[in-house]
Amino acid sequence: MGRGEARVQVEGKRGQLLFSERFRCRVCGRDFPVPTPNLFSFNSPLGACPTCQGFGRVITIDWDRVIPDARKSVEEGAIDPWTKPSAHWEFRSLVEFCRRKRIPLKTPWQNLSLTHRRWI
Repeated sequence: MGRGEARVQVEGKRGQLLFSERFRCRVCGRDFPVPTPNLFSFNSPLGACPTCQGFGRVITIDWDRVIPDARKSVEEGAIDPWTKPSAHWEFRSLVEFCRRKRIPLKTPWQNLSLTHRRWI
């Protein structure tokens, strides 16, 4: 009759005891899946941390390292990783892209529009 749940009132006691076949939070009523070994494994999508996805670190872009001096223009090397000799092709591709999109190459990074910075 209780569809997997029962509330019990103990004589002489205040409040009720809740018994359930489900894994449910008594406070908010949220249901949780039945625990399985995968749920406790960092190596499983079920048990992985939602922030680091089970890898133990979060990979993000440190914009202060990518653009260390926002007073520089793209042409002057505002985007630090593309100033390295190994990134010559990427830098040339960026310059071509900026010309096609009419993004000013001589304007300091900090003065570029937000749209242009996002495109880059």
